[in-house]
Amino acid sequence: MVGIHEKGSESTVARVSLVNYHGHILLDTFVQPREKVTDYRTWVSGVRASDLEGAPVFDVVQKQVSELVEGRTLVGHAIENDMKVGSVCKALIDHG
Repeated sequence: MVGIHEKGSESTVARVSLVNYHGHILLDTFVQPREKVTDYRTWVSGVRASDLEGAPVFDVVQKQVSELVEGRTLVGHAIENDMKVGSVCKALIDHG
């Protein structure tokens, strides 16, 4: 996640990675945030401005995620942190 708004006070998605039960990568992509990034949080996220240049827009990734998770159970490490950006994560999953 990266920070948006004043001083990066809110989080938004900047990368989506999905793997299956066997650890095979289903999707691993940066995401062009809908709003201007004010804090890349590179020291934690590893995301740099250059990573987002040419990255697919949110709506494109949203469709990919929706198709990949439809009818499946989501499991993740510290997934509660991802859910803190609730509307973004929910929007990624609820598309379609």
